[in-house]
Amino acid sequence: MNSERLSSINKVAGGTEEQQKIVHETYEQEFLTEKFIEKGEREKTPEEKEIIAALVMELNDFLGKYGAKPLNLEETHIHILDKSKMSQEELENFEKTYPDSFGFYQAEEQGVVISGWDVLNHLELANMIVHELIHFLSYGSAIIDKATLEESKNLKINIHIHRTGLSVQKIMGENRVSYFNDINEAVTEELTKRFGERFKKIPLLAEEYENVLKVREKYSNPDILATKIRTIDKPESIVTETMVKGYGYKEHRENLNSLIKEIYEKRKDDFASEEEIFTIFAKAAMTGEVKELATLMDSTLGAGTFKKIARPKEDDDK
Repeated sequence: MNSERLSSINKVAGGTEEQQKIVHETYEQEFLTEKFIEKGEREKTPEEKEIIAALVMELNDFLGKYGAKPLNLEETHIHILDKSKMSQEELENFEKTYPDSFGFYQAEEQGVVISGWDVLNHLELANMIVHELIHFLSYGSAIIDKATLEESKNLKINIHIHRTGLSVQKIMGENRVSYFNDINEAVTEELTKRFGERFKKIPLLAEEYENVLKVREKYSNPDILATKIRTIDKPESIVTETMVKGYGYKEHRENLNSLIKEIYEKRKDDFASEEEIFTIFAKAAMTGEVKELATLMDSTLGAGTFKKIARPKEDDDK
């Protein structure tokens, strides 16, 4: 396994070596600082804490196969919100800011926030957490924009997150623009899907995952991530209904898988399967080394193909 890191930030660029050291130490201290979101966070149940501990152990091992460096995550790095603890304004602001998301990873805060409502069961919550923790454990970097040394010798550093997995962020005037965000989410959710087999090893999730496998087979749908049987009492009978939830970022994942398939069809002599090509995408997200991926795409699909998938997105775009 790769040597353990002390925060999600693998690299700091810009400034002097001393300034970079201070930035690393700042994120490391942020990682170690326990936080509780006063406006909205709920306490986790003992079962949730046990599940999170198991997920972290399995994820570090799973992602290590793609080159990720392990991180000693705790359940305190994950914040589960309860809408009953939020004001109407806070809830509306959350839903407006994250309209299509069940949660998000905060590199600056070294934490993950999950919306804990409308969740079928432990397995669905686990999948939500896994997706965001993969962002947390993927390659991360920051850039020092400005550094000034005042008379007091307190170094004030203006920094921003530059890389999270394949996603690249740049400051354009007053806006923050993201590149490769769609493909980064696709790779992250595909990794979440591949991680699913590990649920069999977690006692509190094993039975729910076995139920998912049965429902997937019944409906010939491998994209189901959680299921629950609901009983509905009616005047003359009792009706059961199978509720299901599927993996997210469907369009992004379809685009990624089409891209992988196209590369494979053109390079069958070089790759034994499409999974080998997906591994190149995943390793790029986990290690930050994109040269192999960029070369593969440009040499197979034409010069400039890698840059074409960047699809810039401003932080206020939805």
